[in-house]
Amino acid sequence: METEDKEIICKECGFVFVWTKGEQDFFVEKGLTNTPSRCPVCRKKKKVRHTFTNNYNITCATCGKKSTSPFKPEQPKKVLCQECFLAQEKEQAD
Repeated sequence: METEDKEIICKECGFVFVWTKGEQDFFVEKGLTNTPSRCPVCRKKKKVRHTFTNNYNITCATCGKKSTSPFKPEQPKKVLCQECFLAQEKEQAD
């Protein structure tokens, strides 16, 4: 079966991402049948959310919003809220 790259809209953030032929071939090789519904950033975020059980209160270094993080904030590193983190990840991916 010949596959082509497919554009998919992430169900969480609305970002359009490309599901490449190579990724599709990998899915077939592993016996996976579902098309991904989340972009790579949201998949990573979901995995982290399910991996950690502790949440720490933080203040975002970019927007100042109060939020929580599964990572213990250590100074002087800047801590970002989820929205600013995702925006930064997407910016770096472009």
